[in-house]
Amino acid sequence: MDEKQMTSIFEQLQQRLSRYARGLFYHDEDAEDALQDAFCKLWTHRQDIRDPHHAQAVAFTQVKHASIDLHRRNERHSVVPLDLRGADGAYTHVAEEVENSDTFSHIEQIVMHDLSERERTVFAMKEYRDLSTEEIASHLGISPEAVRKALSRARIAVRNHFEKQYSSEL
Repeated sequence: MDEKQMTSIFEQLQQRLSRYARGLFYHDEDAEDALQDAFCKLWTHRQDIRDPHHAQAVAFTQVKHASIDLHRRNERHSVVPLDLRGADGAYTHVAEEVENSDTFSHIEQIVMHDLSERERTVFAMKEYRDLSTEEIASHLGISPEAVRKALSRARIAVRNHFEKQYSSEL
């Protein structure tokens, strides 16, 4: 594929890939990095790209793999500081923070493995980026009702997983 065709494909995919990346990542900067990496990979391998559909598949796969890599890298290097201060300036108990961190990691695992792509995207945008239902609907190009349903299904899946885990521990 020549440079002009590839540039045209980039322009067509940019908005969709950007929404997809923002749904997979907790921070916009990480999403932008993944998007940039995907476009760089496409550009360097543009002679191997057969058609726009192939380019789209490669780009979405690259963004997804970047998300997985970042998640794994963050899991390996998670650090719990010993000097923890709450919002009120008071010190909190380290064991309590570690437990909260473990719970958060457990929820992340459920989100990454047990939810559909849409549920995962909506859950991340709501819970991690604190966007409103209307903002999520606008970003994803779906109705607010679809956002509420996906969020409800995601929360139910997380709750059911925890209920199953804790009922087996009793």
